[in-house]
Amino acid sequence: MYIVGYLDDENDMTADYKKRLFRRDIELKIAPKGNMESIKKWIVTERIECMMIDYQLGGQYDFVGTELFSYLNDVLPGLPCIILTSYTDSSIHENRVVSNCIFDRSKMDRTGEEFEQFCEVIKQSTEVFKYNLNKYKQKYELLYKRKTDGSISPEEEEELLTVYKILRSYGEVDDISSQLLTTKVSDTLDNVLHKLDDLLAK
Repeated sequence: MYIVGYLDDENDMTADYKKRLFRRDIELKIAPKGNMESIKKWIVTERIECMMIDYQLGGQYDFVGTELFSYLNDVLPGLPCIILTSYTDSSIHENRVVSNCIFDRSKMDRTGEEFEQFCEVIKQSTEVFKYNLNKYKQKYELLYKRKTDGSISPEEEEELLTVYKILRSYGEVDDISSQLLTTKVSDTLDNVLHKLDDLLAK
């Protein structure tokens, strides 16, 4: 099952969307109303693998869909997002989102080949996301092992920090200070612990 989030200020058609997508192995979860930060937290908690966002959000939001898209791109790197809109030209001209992530929202109401192709876009997006997240986990485990056995290079240490921050944003690793992953801080801690051992020995 593919887990897809959906944010729209109008909920008239969501029950129908959920049924139609569920038949194609896509579970549609409706995002709660809130600010961008609360929506980000919901995405992480619900383990959303792709996010569909209505462009023209109503007055209950102080942002449009492309602004949320841009924000999520910063705080949840790699999360696939799709903008659904009846105003494709306006969305594209904002230059916040690349055009191949913007779809005419009528695709959700279509039947036949066009709807099936749209479902395939969603599925492929989630597959790429899951694959990349798994690669980050593997890379983190490898680099963290090198870090703990002291064989990590400065370039790898920098990569470890980058991968850690990405995984932490998705709640995939423990929330530790990123400073503890650097050699300088680690060496300082080792020195402090050795001095403490010497004092205790006396």
